[in-house]
Amino acid sequence: MTRREARMMGDRARPFAANYRCPVDLTLHVIGGKWKPLILWELHAGPRRFNALMAVVGITHKVLTQQLRELERREIVVRTVRAKGERHIEYALSPFGRTLRPVLNVMARWADTHHRRMGATIATRGKVLPRAGVSRATLGPENVSPWSHRRGGAR
Repeated sequence: MTRREARMMGDRARPFAANYRCPVDLTLHVIGGKWKPLILWELHAGPRRFNALMAVVGITHKVLTQQLRELERREIVVRTVRAKGERHIEYALSPFGRTLRPVLNVMARWADTHHRRMGATIATRGKVLPRAGVSRATLGPENVSPWSHRRGGAR
């Protein structure tokens, strides 16, 4: 099945059932685009409400809804309805989505290393985000992100 055929079927039954040129092509199909990496970076640190994601990422309601639905369909993100007093909805990385944490950390480390060379500035630096349930001492600096989970400010 080609990527076009999978799209035409709505990517519902088998969201990754297509032929890819290489592993990077598949990865970009799953997390690529302007907004998905930023949404995943926010969810990397823990569950977020819709409005919190919208504010931090700087995305419109419509586009965030579309991106979250696509990530849900691909089983990267899970949507949970909470009934604490006032009903609200939270989004979090699924167990499958959490497997992307090392990818996000490598991307952050690459930006940290090379942003000056490209004349770029990055809004916020802060605490490290080790993989869930693992201490930083166990992981070592090569497996944790030097960036805070909060972007803070526009790019």
